[in-house]
Amino acid sequence: MLEPKLLLPVLALTTSVCGVFMLLNWLIHRTIAGTKQWMLFVTSVAIACILISQPQLSDFWRVFVANHLILLGLVFLTLGTERFFQIKSKYWPWVLLSLIHLAGYTWFTFIDPNFIVRVCLNYLVWALSLGLCIHALFQSKVSELTEATIARWTFLLACIGMLVIFTLRLLMLDGYQPSDSLQTNNFGNQLFTITVIAIPLLLCFSLSLLCSSRRAEQVEQTKQAAEKASMLKGRYLTLLSHELRTPLNAIVGHAEMLKSVPREPLKHAQLCDIITGAAMSLSDLANQVLLQAKGETKPHELAIVDIQQVSQEIIDLLSPLAKEKHLSVALDTSALSIKSYLADKESLTLILKNLLSNAIKYTVEGGVTVTVKSEQVGSNHHSVQFFVSDTGVGLNDDDLVNIFEPFVTVSTEQTVAQGAGLGLSLCKQLVENMNGELRVRSQVGCGTEFFFELLLERIDPTINIGVTERYTNHQNGLLACNILVVEDNLLNREVLKHYLTELGAHFVFAHNLAQASKKVVQQPFDIILLDMHLPDGHGLSWFVDEFSLMNLSVSPTVIALTGDADEQAQQAYLEHGITYCISKPVSQSTLSAVLEQVCAAQSTEVLDSALVDEDVLRQLSTSLEVKFLSTKLQYLPDTFDYEFAQLQGLADIKANDILNDKLIHVGQESKELGMIALSQELKLASELLQRGEKIDWQALHSFAKESIVALQAVHAKVVA
Repeated sequence: MLEPKLLLPVLALTTSVCGVFMLLNWLIHRTIAGTKQWMLFVTSVAIACILISQPQLSDFWRVFVANHLILLGLVFLTLGTERFFQIKSKYWPWVLLSLIHLAGYTWFTFIDPNFIVRVCLNYLVWALSLGLCIHALFQSKVSELTEATIARWTFLLACIGMLVIFTLRLLMLDGYQPSDSLQTNNFGNQLFTITVIAIPLLLCFSLSLLCSSRRAEQVEQTKQAAEKASMLKGRYLTLLSHELRTPLNAIVGHAEMLKSVPREPLKHAQLCDIITGAAMSLSDLANQVLLQAKGETKPHELAIVDIQQVSQEIIDLLSPLAKEKHLSVALDTSALSIKSYLADKESLTLILKNLLSNAIKYTVEGGVTVTVKSEQVGSNHHSVQFFVSDTGVGLNDDDLVNIFEPFVTVSTEQTVAQGAGLGLSLCKQLVENMNGELRVRSQVGCGTEFFFELLLERIDPTINIGVTERYTNHQNGLLACNILVVEDNLLNREVLKHYLTELGAHFVFAHNLAQASKKVVQQPFDIILLDMHLPDGHGLSWFVDEFSLMNLSVSPTVIALTGDADEQAQQAYLEHGITYCISKPVSQSTLSAVLEQVCAAQSTEVLDSALVDEDVLRQLSTSLEVKFLSTKLQYLPDTFDYEFAQLQGLADIKANDILNDKLIHVGQESKELGMIALSQELKLASELLQRGEKIDWQALHSFAKESIVALQAVHAKVVA
C-alpha cells in the first residue's frame, strides 16, 4: 500500500476536480437554492487538501489554516443542504463549535501539539455537518419522481459513508501517538486517505444528482401547472358561451315581446330600454374578459348613483332568465334611508349584475333576493350594505376556499355547466377597489348569500352642482356643427345616422380614410367622428401622418370611435391630440353629451367671447413667438389634465392648504392665457373650498376642456 505522503497529492487532485465539477454544476443550476454553497464547500475543502499535501509548508498552513478551511466548507455544505431542502438553518451550534475548534487547534497545534485531539475536533465538525445534512434530508418533502428518490438515497449513502469513515478513524486512534500526523505511515492513515479520495466523488455526484432531480421536479411542476391552466381556461372558453346567453336571452326575449305586445309607446319604450341594457351588458362582459386577462380593474370616476334605481334596472335586465326557471326575484330597499350616493356606478353595476346572474344560475327552485341597507356614519357618509341571497344548491367548504379565484367554478356537476368562473374574481377586485370586501356565507342545499359593504358619500338630489351648464349650448335640441363621420361598417353607420338625425346635426359619411381625406379638403367640418380601425389603415396613423399636415381653414375637433377597451390605447389617442374617445357600443346619451360639449366651444362667437378674452390672446401673440405659443396651446390639454389630476388627488387626501394654493396657481395661469371664465370658476372653487363646501371636480375639469377648445379656436382666428 502507498504511503500517505504519496496519497495526499492524489487527494488534492481529486478534490480539485470535484471543485471544478461543482463550479460547473452551480453555473448550470444557479437558480436552485444551495448550489452556490455546495460549490463553496468543495472549493474550500480542495484548497485545504492542497495545503495538507505540501510537506514543505509550516504547521500554520498545513494544519491550522487547512482545518479551518474544512470547517468553513462544512458550514457551507450544511447551509446549502438546508436551503436546498427548504429547512430553517440553526446557526448557534456552528458558532459554539467554531469557538471550540479555534481554541483547540490553536492550543494543540502551536502550544501542545497533539494529533489525536485534533482528529477528535475534526470529527466533531464532520459529524455535526453530516448529521444536520441527514436531518434536513429526512425533514424535507419526499418527491414522487423516481429521479428525486434515487438522488436522495445517493446523497444519504454518501453522508453515511463519510460519517462511517470518520467514525472508524476515531476508533483506530488507540494506535496513534500525539506526535503523529496525517503523513505518518500507518495502516489507519493509508486506509483513511484512500477512502477519503473516493467518497468526495460520490458526495459531489450525489449533490449534482440532487440538482438534476430538482430541475426535473420544476419542469414537471411547470408542466402540470400549464396543463391545469390550459384545462381551466379551456373550460372557461367553453362555458363562456353560457355567460353570453344571459344578455342574449334578454335581448331575444324582449324583442319577441316587443312584436307581440300592443302598440303602446310607453310599453315599447320600456322593452327597448331593457334590450339596450342587455346589449350594453354584452359590452360589459367583453370588458370583463379583457380586464381579467390583463389583471386590471382600475376604479372609475365617481358619479351620483340612485342605488334603488340601479338595482331595479339590473333585476329588470335579468328577469327573463329568472322567469325561464320559474324563480322569483325580489328587491328589498326598505332599510335604505337615502337613495342617491356618490359612487363608482360602472363598477357597482357590474358587481350587482354578476352576483345576481350567478344567484339565478345556481338556483333550481325558490327565488333570489337583493337587499340594500344603509346606516349613517358621520355627517356626510353612509355605510351601504348589499346582500344577494338565493335558495340554490349552496357551496361546500372546498368551494368556499377557491370561489374567488379566476377561471374557477364550483365543483358540483350541475353548476359547472352553468358558470365560467370569471365574474366572482372580478367582483372581488372591484369591491376591493372601492375599499370594501366581498364575502360569502353558504350551506349546501340551503342557498348562498354574497354581501359587501361600502362607505359612500350621501348626495342630496335637490342640489345640482354643474359648472358647465351655464355655457352649454343646446339650441333647442339642435347641434349647430358640421360633422364628418368616418365609419366603414354599414350597421354602425345606420345607428350613428339615427342618433345624429335625432340630435338635429348636419353630417356626412366617409367609408374609409381615403374618402375622409377628400371630404375634409372639399368642405370645412367642426367635428370628425373617426373610427380607429378602417379597411385602409388605422385612424390614429391617418390623424398623425396626414390630417395633422393638412392646411385647413378650420381645425375640426377629432373624436375617436373605438372598440378598444384598453385604457392605454385610448390614452395614446388623447396624447396625440385627439380630443375625446367614445367607446363602442355608442349610446345616444354619451354621443349627445360629447357633441354638445364640443359644439359649446365652437358653434358661436358669443360663446367664445364668454370663455376667452381675445385681447389677452392678441397681446400674447405679439409678445411671444407664434411657434412657441402654438406649441404651448397644442399641449395645453395634456398640461391641464395633469393639473386637474393633481387637484383631484389633493382633494382626495384633504390637503386643503396645498389644494387652495394650487387652485390659485391654475386660476392665475388660466387668466394669463385669457381663459377668463375658467379663471372665475377656479376662484369660485377656491372660495367653496375655504367655506368647506363641495366642489364638482369632474364638471370643473370638463369646463376647463371646453375653455381650452375655445382658446384654441380663438387663437386660430387671431393668427389667421
